[in-house]
Amino acid sequence: MNPPETLPGIFIANPRSVLLWDGACGFCAKSVARFQWYARQPVSVIPRQQVADLLPQAVLETMAGQILWISAEGAVYGGSEAMIRALSAAGRGGTATLLRACQPVTRLAYHWVARHRHWFGSPVCALPPER
Repeated sequence: MNPPETLPGIFIANPRSVLLWDGACGFCAKSVARFQWYARQPVSVIPRQQVADLLPQAVLETMAGQILWISAEGAVYGGSEAMIRALSAAGRGGTATLLRACQPVTRLAYHWVARHRHWFGSPVCALPPER
């Protein structure tokens, strides 16, 4: 089962938007590096392990299988929704609009890749495959 991509009612006090990712995953690290290269505007990216003790339990429960976007207002989004919002914040509104236009496919593809990231070669991802 995929974690929820929108966590209604969950807000985190944060002075700016931030993209949280799995710092223990090589595939995730490469993806974040590619994202930063593609970005036209800088976006704050932080490995989730660095801030896990500051996050509410409801957010922690969704972090294992997806990236998280925490907006400047403190709203939390995960998975493909987080990716779309991060791309938009990075000055890639065209790409974000395209991905949003085909959101069901984008969501399905995002969660398929997230579940199978271990397939992308060792030592790309240090996490074992989910059962």
